[in-house]
Amino acid sequence: GTPWSLEATNLANKRIYRIAADPDAATPTSFVAATTEGLWVRAGAPQATWTQVAAAPFGGNVSQLNVTDAVWVRGAGAIASRLWVAVRDNAAAPGTYGRSGVYVSSGDPTNPATTYSPVSLGAFGAALALIQGSRISLAAAPSDASVVYALADGPLVWRIDNVTATPVVQIPADLFTAQ
Repeated sequence: GTPWSLEATNLANKRIYRIAADPDAATPTSFVAATTEGLWVRAGAPQATWTQVAAAPFGGNVSQLNVTDAVWVRGAGAIASRLWVAVRDNAAAPGTYGRSGVYVSSGDPTNPATTYSPVSLGAFGAALALIQGSRISLAAAPSDASVVYALADGPLVWRIDNVTATPVVQIPADLFTAQ
């Protein structure tokens, strides 16, 4: 068979939470990587190094900026394809969340001009700020391109419709404990 090609050597020694592929391509060549040091992209053929996303909130010092998840969702109907990104800013002052939260973009993440908008997590977001080191995980609803779920320590869960986050209540208290 064809041998593997080594790429993204500049991501060595970074934890990669997820690699997401362009959902609109039959054979994707654009990818994003959610890592312990920011968001990274690659477009086209395999590349020895990937490019770090410099747009807010990902620019600047990223040594303490964990991008804990990325979900690139194919659009449907009037809804464009979107990239959802979960961020944990470990440099934020205790009790604040700095750049932590969920961000969304309908632009091409391989384009440096692409912007990312924060999704307000409301009072649950404030609770998340109190949980130092919390990771946010994302999942797209397979039946609806406009719905994404976010799960964080607490346990905290949000259903995000378009860009409106609604807390999901009555979550089992032992969701994050040994079963």
